[in-house]
Amino acid sequence: MTKARKRVLVTLVVAGILSILGATIFNTALVYSNPAPDRDAPLLAPAPAAIYVVGVVCIIAAIIVGWNNQGTLDTETKPSQEPKSMVIKMPRDMREKGIVTLLVRNGDQHEFSTEPEVLRKLIPGMLGTATIIDHDLLNFEPDKEQPNLKKRASQTNVEENEINQP
Repeated sequence: MTKARKRVLVTLVVAGILSILGATIFNTALVYSNPAPDRDAPLLAPAPAAIYVVGVVCIIAAIIVGWNNQGTLDTETKPSQEPKSMVIKMPRDMREKGIVTLLVRNGDQHEFSTEPEVLRKLIPGMLGTATIIDHDLLNFEPDKEQPNLKKRASQTNVEENEINQP
């Protein structure tokens, strides 16, 4: 779950709980402020009822956001494209299946299992579009411009052409 999605989820839950709590306190204050209770008065005044509705809607929205994130609403798993991904860490042995750590565009780091064919295309610091499904890196298409690799090339006095070749 991304940091932004967590913030939305927490905000919705807190807003929902505070709304329901506020509506309860508001309605209780209205009931006790009336010296002669009216038997025909509604159980909830219109204002607290509206605040209850807002609280319930916030909590339902939080449940949907959290549920959708877990993938239980989407039963089909499709490969997704993650542009502007950067290779952070790779296995030393490129002849067998390994784990690659990618920094995705929202700033999160994730580990993906991948095949040797994909591993041979990767260089730490490389930017590109990752094709992922679940926790597997299916493909990685490097971007045409590699600012991280050019910086490294100038620091190590290696030709840029050597690094940019797959």
